[in-house]
Amino acid sequence: MNWYEEKYIQRRDWILDQFEFLNLSLEEGMIVLLIDFLNQNQVPITLDLLSKKTSLKQEKLEEIINVLCSKNVLSIQASIDKVNFKLDGLFSVNTKRPRDILDQSLFEIFQMEFKRPLTKMEMEKISDWNRQYERKMIIQALRKSSAQQKITIVNIDRNLEKLASQKMSEGV
Repeated sequence: MNWYEEKYIQRRDWILDQFEFLNLSLEEGMIVLLIDFLNQNQVPITLDLLSKKTSLKQEKLEEIINVLCSKNVLSIQASIDKVNFKLDGLFSVNTKRPRDILDQSLFEIFQMEFKRPLTKMEMEKISDWNRQYERKMIIQALRKSSAQQKITIVNIDRNLEKLASQKMSEGV
């Protein structure tokens, strides 16, 4: 399974957060967000529906869809009874911020240490740390909490802040 297909991933949040790196116009971005929303809610996508939702003429929508396909952001697969709009290409775009992409192995390390699946809130916190700190420092804070026998998000966060301030004082 790809990282963006995990049930805890907020795809539209990721799209909005990474928008500056996705090389999409506002109209293209709006269509991408709408397609993702409709896919998530299992609503069949048609040009009529997209036109109704966006107030864009079908010709303009066709143009936008062609551009999205040419950018490899969107792929359209037709079957006997429906047409599938897939945005998989969007999530393989290099956003130039690799630390912002969720690190699945980091989640696995935490789950092994916690000896249980992570909650959505814990995953979001780990994701926030992943954007803010180096992976090595996050794991170091987790190990320190484990050694203290206080494996909680709050304690790991405290240890992470201490490690970050130590690193800053050493660097000054």
